[in-house]
Amino acid sequence: MLDNAALKDIASKLDTSRMSRAVALFQNSTVPSQVEIPWKDEKAPVAIRCGDECLPVQRVVNFDGPCIIFRTPECALGTVAVGDLVYDATVQRPRLKAAARRLENDEWSVRFDQYGNITSIQSLDDRPIEFIQPGRLANLFQLLDDKPLYWSAWDVDAFAFETAQDLVQSESFEVVERGPVRVAVEVVKRFSNSSIRQRISLGPTPGIRFDTEVDWREEDKMLKVAFPIQVNANKATYEIQFGHVERPTHVNTTWDLARFEVPAQKWVDLGEGGHGVALINQGKYGHDVRNGVMRLSLLRSPKAPDPTCDMGVHRFTYVLLPHYEHFQHMNIVASAYAVNAPVHWAWLGRRSGESGMLPVFISSEDRNVIVEAVKKAEASNKLVVRLYECHNSRGSADLACSKRVRRAWLADLREKPLKQLEIIDGLVRFDYKPFEILTILLEV
Repeated sequence: MLDNAALKDIASKLDTSRMSRAVALFQNSTVPSQVEIPWKDEKAPVAIRCGDECLPVQRVVNFDGPCIIFRTPECALGTVAVGDLVYDATVQRPRLKAAARRLENDEWSVRFDQYGNITSIQSLDDRPIEFIQPGRLANLFQLLDDKPLYWSAWDVDAFAFETAQDLVQSESFEVVERGPVRVAVEVVKRFSNSSIRQRISLGPTPGIRFDTEVDWREEDKMLKVAFPIQVNANKATYEIQFGHVERPTHVNTTWDLARFEVPAQKWVDLGEGGHGVALINQGKYGHDVRNGVMRLSLLRSPKAPDPTCDMGVHRFTYVLLPHYEHFQHMNIVASAYAVNAPVHWAWLGRRSGESGMLPVFISSEDRNVIVEAVKKAEASNKLVVRLYECHNSRGSADLACSKRVRRAWLADLREKPLKQLEIIDGLVRFDYKPFEILTILLEV
C-alpha cells in the first residue's frame, strides 16, 4: 500500500513548475481503471495532461458526494506519474451513448427493461454476440430465506437456494450521467425493510461496472445477484489465491450437488470456445453457477451469535466483463487486479524537478506472471520479489528492474537463495511452472 506521504515524496522528483493543478497518481496495475478525486467546485477541469496523453475529465456525484473521474493514464500504471488538471484543452472523447433504456461504448451495448434490469448485453462488431440468455433478466437481485440448521453466522444450506424471490420492480430508474468519461443509469429498489441504490456505468473500468449501496435491515435473509449467461459450459473457473480451480455447473452427482456455494477471490469466469463472461468483485466471495446462471452472494443477515450482524449501509462494487476467446488470453486476471487496485492520488504544489516520467520499478511483460509483492529482504539489503504463475502454464520470463541488477537468485519462501539466475541485457531470466509461487532476490 502506497500512503499519501510516500506518494508525494516520490512525485517530488518530477517537475510541476508549469502546471496549473498538479496531482500525483499511482495504480498498481497493468490495465487502466477509473480515477476518482473528490471535487466540490461546480466548475471542473475538462482534461488531465499526463505524459503524452490528454484525457477527458468528468464531474459526477457519487454516493460519497461530488468528484471528478478520468481514466488512469498509462504512465501511472505501476509507477508514480504527475498529471496536470486543465480547464481548456481539446481531447478525443471515447464513444459513449446513453438513452432511456440503453448504454453503449465502443465495445458493448447494454439494454434494460422499464425497471432497470438488464435484458441484453451485445458486442458491437461485424458479428454481434449476445451474452445474456434470451428472455431472461440479468443483474437481477434475489432475496433468499437463509435459516441454516446449525451455526447461523457460518453455514449456508442448499435448501435456501430453492426460496429465491426475484426483486424485479424498482422505485426509480433513470439516466444520471452523459459525459465524456462514462455514461450511467441509476436504479433504486425497495423491499421489505431494506433498499438498494445502484449506479450501472460504462467507462474507464474494464467491462460493465455496478456501484451499489444497500441499506440492509433483513432477518435470516441472503441477497444475491444473478446473470444468466448465454454460453455452453459444464465447468466454471474460480480464482483462488495464486491460481484458479474449476467447479461443475451441473448437479449430476451427489458431490456436485454438495458444492452449491463456491468461494472465490477476485473473479469467476464462465466461457465456451468463442466467448465468455467474467464476474469480478471487490470482496464478495460467495458464488454459485448453475445452468449458465452466475450468481454472486452480496449480503446475509444471521441472528446468532450477533443479532445485529451486518445491519446497516453497505457499499460495494462488482463488474461484469464479457470477453472473446478463453479467459487466459483476454487479460481477465489483470482486469480483476485493476478493479481491485485503487488509484492513489495526492495534490502537489509547484516546484522544479525532473522532466519526463519515472520508470516502473519492477515488472514482467509475460502475461502469465503476476508480480504480487516487492519488499526489502529480512536479513540483507537485497530486494525480494514475489511472483506467481496465474494461467496454469509453464515457460520462461524476464524480470525488469529500474535499478541496475548486479546479481539475482531464485530463493525459497524464507528468502534463502537456492540458485543464481542469469541476467541478459539487464533482465533477470527465470523459468516458471503452472501456478508456481516464485521468490527472486535482487542485488541492486
